[in-house]
Amino acid sequence: MVEEIKIMALIARLQAYLRHSAQQQYETVSVPFFTLFFHPTDALTYFNYAIPDEPCSGGPGASLSVLRDEFAARGRHPRIEFIQEFAPQLASALRAAGFVEEARQQLMVCTAETYRPAPEVLGLTVTELTYNPGLPASAASEVQDYLTTQRRGFDVRSKEVATEGDAEQFLRMIGGGRAFVAWLEGRPVGVGMYTAPF
Repeated sequence: MVEEIKIMALIARLQAYLRHSAQQQYETVSVPFFTLFFHPTDALTYFNYAIPDEPCSGGPGASLSVLRDEFAARGRHPRIEFIQEFAPQLASALRAAGFVEEARQQLMVCTAETYRPAPEVLGLTVTELTYNPGLPASAASEVQDYLTTQRRGFDVRSKEVATEGDAEQFLRMIGGGRAFVAWLEGRPVGVGMYTAPF
């Protein structure tokens, strides 16, 4: 029982971290049970979502109608991201309200004890985007390559190419995080970033 309480506390901390991380990048709106996050310029589904503030054990009820209205007012598709163990009854409540589960992702945990270096890939290089004062800044085209590759990673059919304005917006929003581009024979093939711990 004590171990289960510890695990639940850790899950609640992870859920709070996800909310905090999103608050550093997006416009936030509070509705009962949820915090909604909206990208200021990009309507991409994965940049606009809600995260539950509490387990919603009694069901989110009328909050989902308010949530839908907030997304519709901004021309965004309503979606919710959460850790299943944090709100175990939420998925069935969402299905009952007409939401469709689009994906169930695995959380990856890496500690100093479990870290293993990735195997070398011939011709692959990884560069870090630099944007902090006092350092030579990455070229706008490199940031655009990062954003375009990221979008295509979420939607392989996307033909949208990031603009210089998108790159400037991204650099303003990244805060204390770090972003990386993987290049294979001179072409961007993957991106990744992490947010600063708090």
